[in-house]
Amino acid sequence: MKYKKVNNKETDSLILSLENLTSEYTNVLNMYNQVQQDLDTFSKSEWKINPYLNQNIQFTTGEIAYVTINGSVYLYSFFPVLNETISTDQTIQSNDQSVVNYNLSVVNTDQNNVNNNQNTVNYDTAQLNQADAAYNQAVSSSGVGFANSLANMFGASNNHVNTQQTVALQNTINNDTAALNEAERNLEISQNSLNLANNNLSASVNNLNVATSNLIQEEEYAQNALNQLKTLGCPSINNVIQVNLPWLSEYSQPYNLIPTNPPLLTMGSFSYENGQIGYTDAYNNSSVVGQACSSINSNLTPPPYDIVNVYNTRYTGNPIMTLPNSTIEVCRASCYSTANCTGATFNSQTNTCNLVSGEGNLQPAAQGVTALVPQITQYLLVLSQLNYKLTEINNQIVSTVNKAESEFVKYTNDDIIDDKLLKNRYVKLIEERKMIDNMINSIEKNQNEETVGSITTNTSYFKYTLLAALTIIFFIILAIITKNSQDNANTEVAIQTSLFFILFIFVIIGIGVYVMNALT
Repeated sequence: MKYKKVNNKETDSLILSLENLTSEYTNVLNMYNQVQQDLDTFSKSEWKINPYLNQNIQFTTGEIAYVTINGSVYLYSFFPVLNETISTDQTIQSNDQSVVNYNLSVVNTDQNNVNNNQNTVNYDTAQLNQADAAYNQAVSSSGVGFANSLANMFGASNNHVNTQQTVALQNTINNDTAALNEAERNLEISQNSLNLANNNLSASVNNLNVATSNLIQEEEYAQNALNQLKTLGCPSINNVIQVNLPWLSEYSQPYNLIPTNPPLLTMGSFSYENGQIGYTDAYNNSSVVGQACSSINSNLTPPPYDIVNVYNTRYTGNPIMTLPNSTIEVCRASCYSTANCTGATFNSQTNTCNLVSGEGNLQPAAQGVTALVPQITQYLLVLSQLNYKLTEINNQIVSTVNKAESEFVKYTNDDIIDDKLLKNRYVKLIEERKMIDNMINSIEKNQNEETVGSITTNTSYFKYTLLAALTIIFFIILAIITKNSQDNANTEVAIQTSLFFILFIFVIIGIGVYVMNALT
């Protein structure tokens, strides 16, 4: 705003000072409005959401882990043990089944041998019986028996008896008897082998039944774990996001960064002992039995924003913990994964990470010190700083006006003040206030603490604009009083007009004080 010079050294100096302050105020206000616009755009946009939140992830080495709603990782540490036990039982069952199948084949083979040997015995017995019958018939029909008897009695041979046929038949009987004896021995051996095979088959079947029972028991034990996890708020193990990374041994320890995109931070693990699910809480260094995903997430706040780096700056607040030997990535992930963390400060010189909670402030710091704050917090902190600057300029303007007082009023030209413009500005301020309220309501759904800061900041801004409006109205009224006094000097109308406007000034001041107290 340009004020008309009045060729009064002191007044012109004050006017120049007021012009400079007004110009500075305009520049700061433009920055303030720009940050508000950025914040409004940010609050209405879709924040980058971590795709792994509240999901199960599986590594290339087979391990499965759960990612909480703020990006911390809990390994299902009992799954490898259960899977190994089940796999061992399945292998034992498979081996026992193979033994059963083998013994069954041996039994079948031995049974066939027994049957074959039995058939041989039967055949050889039939042959022997047939030879015996033929021999007996030959002896009976030729009288060989009687002749041989006489020869034996008198010690002489009977050349008249033909023994060729009987000898042949006797040899046949002897051979058939030998064959039958051999067949009976083979039958006995094959029968013993069959009995042994049956015993082995029975034992292997028992082993198979035991292995099957153990497998069923382990599978039921594992299914019980899955059922408990589902009841305790964990996603199904059948639904996993594949991560193209191996599980490393250091991931079993808390506060190790997993280089996914975005990165995740290891925090603890789930256990399954005596039929109950539990988990280890690295943050509190304790074990919790009978709880899982829902219990963990109940103490966490999901991050609907990206944490940004503010270099050469420190973020102050209520200290939570200090992480030594850290990196800026681990520091950021740690703030995501730690309950009530609103920001952090990472020092690259000492590799330390300081996590803080509550409402904090950004303060200048040495090189190598980086503040890690949610982007929404950064916007609000910048707004707060600009608000302080506007308030400071406002105080300087009020101080300058107070110094000028009578001289400034005396030389003020009412042509420089546009009442219509003032009204338009007031209407615009009201519209902006509605927009800010809508923005605050949008932000409030995602970050309550930052919203309180936003309300405080915007309330201060409204107070300032209200005070500025009252100041301008004050100058308008004084200018009108001065002009009326000059036009109606020494008249009763001038006095009445002056009294009216003075009363009006007090009313305006009273309204302003009431509104500012109401906003406090």
